[in-house]
Amino acid sequence: MSEQPDRPSEPRDADRIAGETAERVGRLAGRFLRGARKAAGDARRLAEEHRPEAERLAKEAAERAREAGEAAKPRLERLGRQAKAAFDAATPHLERGANETVAYMRDHEAELRRAAGKTARYAARTATPGPVRPAFDAFEQELRPRRDPPPAPTRDLEAAEGDR
Repeated sequence: MSEQPDRPSEPRDADRIAGETAERVGRLAGRFLRGARKAAGDARRLAEEHRPEAERLAKEAAERAREAGEAAKPRLERLGRQAKAAFDAATPHLERGANETVAYMRDHEAELRRAAGKTARYAARTATPGPVRPAFDAFEQELRPRRDPPPAPTRDLEAAEGDR
């Protein structure tokens, strides 16, 4: 049976290797912690050094924002008043235009319906593939209202009804 080089041959060797490894890990952890403490201390020191300047700059920015808001307020109020005046001035014209549109639509309802129907038929016909158009045309003919009055009863039919 061959011995594996990674495995200690005796328990004392295992204890020795574990102790050396723990010592190395402890030294590395100590170095890491000392470095982390130093970095945190440096960051804290720099933050404290620049704190007055950062606070001054924050106060200046807040003051400028407040001043800009105060300066814009009259202009925004003036623009609001102008917009309301324009709306008030346009309202009667818009109402009159809407009323005229409704009146025109009522007066020309039949023409508008015919034009809408023609437009719809044209759009449907153009969207229909060529081979299907004859079927589409036949279907449209079936849906159209008949303009011819129903045929008048013939004398033969009247005579037959009278004989009953």
